[in-house]
Amino acid sequence: MKTLTFLACALALSLVGCGSSSSSETASSGEHSGGEGHHGGEHHGGEHHGGGHHGAMSPAVESLHDVLAPTWHSEPGATRAGLACTNAAQLEERSRAVAAEPAPEGQTAEQWAGLTGALVDGATALSSECTASGPAVEERLSTFHDAFHAIVER
Repeated sequence: MKTLTFLACALALSLVGCGSSSSSETASSGEHSGGEGHHGGEHHGGEHHGGGHHGAMSPAVESLHDVLAPTWHSEPGATRAGLACTNAAQLEERSRAVAAEPAPEGQTAEQWAGLTGALVDGATALSSECTASGPAVEERLSTFHDAFHAIVER
C-alpha cells in the first residue's frame, strides 16, 4: 500500500502537486515525500549507502543515486538547476537501466513498471525542460527525486 501511495503521489506531483505544498515549495522547504527534513546531506545521517536512509539498493539504483544525490543536495536555485541539466542525460540513461531490472521481491511486474515508468518519465521531463532552457528545471528535478524515493522506499 505504501508503494502505491508513493507512486500516486509521484504521478500526482507531476500534474497538480502532492499534499498541501507544491513541488517547488517541497524543493525549497527541504521536505520530501517522506516528510523528513531534506536539505543538503542532513537527512542521511552519514549512512548514505546500503542499509542507511535508502536501505539496500541494486547496482543500477545505486548508479542512479550516485548522480542524483550530488545534484539534489546542491544549493537550490541556479546551482542545482545547472547541475540537473548537466546531469540530465545520465539521469535519464540510468533511470532506463533501473526500469530494465526485474521487479524486486515484494513487487509485481505491474507495480515495478508503474514506479520505474514514473522515474523514466521524470527524467525525460527534466531533460526536455533543460533542452528548452525552461524555468521549471527544479520542479522537474523535484518530481524526479520523488519518483526515485518511491522506488527506494518501497
